[in-house]
Amino acid sequence: MVVIRQTTTGGTPMLSDYEARRPTTYLLKEPRLEPTPIPGCGGCLSICVRRENCRSVGDFSGVSDCNVELREHQDARHCA
Repeated sequence: MVVIRQTTTGGTPMLSDYEARRPTTYLLKEPRLEPTPIPGCGGCLSICVRRENCRSVGDFSGVSDCNVELREHQDARHCA
């Protein structure tokens, strides 16, 4: 939506301050997929169980924390 305002002196219409500062392009990205446990790894399984417990009580910050912890665990234990 373009917001036009008239100048007080009767001159040409000007864009509002908001319209002048609004970005012209937006970058939209797909959300990052949740990491999955490595089969047979007790550490991965433990983190995933904790993540599901957080999700079941609506603690989505905890879900995010578990995702970070699982990625770090997999980088340290499974990619070495």
